[in-house]
Amino acid sequence: MPTVDIYPNHVFNNDWTVVGTGTASEVLLDNDYLNYLKSDTDTEYFEMDFYPPLDSDGLNIDTITSIQVHMWGDMSARGASSTVTCDYRNSSGVIINSYTEDIVISTAGAHTDYPFTARTTSDGSNAWKDDGSGGDGQVDDLRFRVTMDTTDTGGAYTLITQMYLTVTYTLPSTPTYPSDDNVILKNGLTELKNGKLSIK
Repeated sequence: MPTVDIYPNHVFNNDWTVVGTGTASEVLLDNDYLNYLKSDTDTEYFEMDFYPPLDSDGLNIDTITSIQVHMWGDMSARGASSTVTCDYRNSSGVIINSYTEDIVISTAGAHTDYPFTARTTSDGSNAWKDDGSGGDGQVDDLRFRVTMDTTDTGGAYTLITQMYLTVTYTLPSTPTYPSDDNVILKNGLTELKNGKLSIK
């Protein structure tokens, strides 16, 4: 199934320290040690949304099968670890369908992907929407929050170097229109097999 990645647009209520050049949302675009957010204090959090919205990408989406935030991070010292709480939220900042989890970040001296759990539905039964209707099931209205839950006991900083949302979806089925004269219309194209085509 095809996927599309959507990157940070705006970070709300950021308590984490910005390291590097740019705003909090800008430093999360590139996965490197020059630009990132860092924290060593419990309860500090940042909340963000993504851009562009799906409906501006010109995608031919039939059904959204899952969404998943990818959060790349590391620790400032080897052997260190911390726990961050990660939430899927609506445009008002309210957690969607109890979609929250604790993720342990531990260092290996390299950037590591610590993804949120992939969510296949918006409420346990209904697929995510991209129709501009708004509400908890609307992908374009999503926000994501990362909260420092348990800092490293040795005082090491937790680093978040990049975040993006991956949307997995299906394409509409391709209609075909066979005829007795071996003419097939497919995606607006006319395919002629044997015989002649007359346009009158």
